[in-house]
Amino acid sequence: MIVNYDFDIEESRDGLKILKIHKDGKKVYIGSKYRMKECIDKILKEDYKSEDGFTFIIFGIPNEEYIKGIYKNNEKIKVIIFEPNINLIEYIKNNYEEYKFLEEENIYLLNARNEEEVYLSLKKLIQEFDLTKIIYKSFLNYDKIYEQQMYKFNKVVKNAINDIAIKRNTQMYFYKRWFETLTKNLKYMIGATPINLLEDKYKNIPAIIVSAGPSLNKNIDDLHNIDKDILIFSGGRTLRSLVEKNIQPSLIGVVDPGEISYKLVENYIEKTKSPLLFYEGTNEKVVEAHQGQKIIFTQNSMIHDIFRMEIEDIGVGGSIAHDLTATAKYLGCNPIIFIGQDLAYTGEKYHADIAINQFKKVDENSVSNEVENIYVEDVNGHKVKTSIVLDNFRREMEIFIESNKDTTFINATEGGAKIKGTIQMTLKDAISKYKLNSKISFMQNIEQVDENKIKNNTIEILNKIIESDQEIIKQGTKALEAIKDLNVYLRIGEKSKINKYLKSLNNIDDKIRGCYEKLEILRSIIYPTIYNILSGKKPKTHKEIIENNKFLYKSILDVSKEVLEPIKNVKNEIEKMEIEHD
Repeated sequence: MIVNYDFDIEESRDGLKILKIHKDGKKVYIGSKYRMKECIDKILKEDYKSEDGFTFIIFGIPNEEYIKGIYKNNEKIKVIIFEPNINLIEYIKNNYEEYKFLEEENIYLLNARNEEEVYLSLKKLIQEFDLTKIIYKSFLNYDKIYEQQMYKFNKVVKNAINDIAIKRNTQMYFYKRWFETLTKNLKYMIGATPINLLEDKYKNIPAIIVSAGPSLNKNIDDLHNIDKDILIFSGGRTLRSLVEKNIQPSLIGVVDPGEISYKLVENYIEKTKSPLLFYEGTNEKVVEAHQGQKIIFTQNSMIHDIFRMEIEDIGVGGSIAHDLTATAKYLGCNPIIFIGQDLAYTGEKYHADIAINQFKKVDENSVSNEVENIYVEDVNGHKVKTSIVLDNFRREMEIFIESNKDTTFINATEGGAKIKGTIQMTLKDAISKYKLNSKISFMQNIEQVDENKIKNNTIEILNKIIESDQEIIKQGTKALEAIKDLNVYLRIGEKSKINKYLKSLNNIDDKIRGCYEKLEILRSIIYPTIYNILSGKKPKTHKEIIENNKFLYKSILDVSKEVLEPIKNVKNEIEKMEIEHD
């Protein structure tokens, strides 16, 4: 992805700096030796429709005139630049004054040498709110000179944007469910063990992560009689498969809020003795049905406040396998062994036949013709069909593995996509090499929290949330009235009244913002409103600004009213809880 071509910096006939690249015995200009200004003006016209808030992703370092041109039309933009020529990058570092224009606010020259580094940089710089406002381009003829590098960069940009879009779509889809699961799971979190209390408790203990990929059929039977020698971590989909083979997992993890999460474990989760790993977003029926020990992680600061500790967030994205892998790492497990982690449609199957939904037929497990024709390298060096989502899961897993080089990761799936950073081995060989000839006791002698104290903290925090929510309802109602009056005075142009109502709205804004900052519980349910405002066009006219504010206040008011009763109900329910004492 990076090359080291020599280059010259010259001056075009119309007085602009121009790069001349030495490639394959030829010398090629970036732009035109004679009409460089005309070239720049032409591409600036193409970008004229961009607005404040747009993100430019540019392949190749532009010249100063282009950067000044796009900033002239739009001051509040973000510019992300990838330069494939390492010699030019080094020159810029050593000749700072010549390229001082790259120090403008919100200009980011990627310091990345390979696809993975570029991908990670893009994921940090592009927000989900940016997705509808991205301009992606090659600077002039960079794409012709650096054709192979451009091809690779295109692929990385596509993957990064797809993965950010997947995250956005998940948040948009589950925004109400996450609020529901939080309120319904709260009473079960009170008596659960924060994952922090398990940190490094199982140092150098091997752990197997059981996933439901098509290859699980090949080696699930090898898990018999090893549960005291190796920890076995299972997602919900594979619980039935294990139980029906008399294999008891050390830990079950369920994080999905959807109804399918419960359907996959129904009639099995109720009877299992295995501890459950969950968080506030887990389907509440799963949490309620599970009768054993529970372990929590969290992505909500309210839970930190309740427990008076920074509870670890091991939700690293992707599937439950990713979260179980992060859990194994956090617990100190080493090596971490994957089975059923195909991350592909091995044998044209969605899942292992033994792990499909218990209410579905086996023939429904065959991949349909509508599935995307995306292929990746498999564990044997051949090609295997996958999907955008599964390929995203693979990349996320590879990033996690790359970030944890002190841990050995073994892919014992015996099929599916190749996972970079893992050692390929059969499960039998992995068990033979790594199993401990000692008895592992999972979740024994672990420090417990003071449930009474946690219960009282929860009630106290819920009371504050109710007060803040009621204040938001009061201020939101005032804001809508003020906007109605402001609209009238804008039409007749009465400046003193306009200023009065604008000042009043600013005061209301401050009060709502102050209350909203205390309401982490509303984060997911208000997300679509925030997304629609931040990803939409910036309002320019008085009418657009008023409509934008009206939409915001009405949305906040509606949400605040909607959540008030459920929050009161959960508080009352927790107040009536009786804490069992050992």
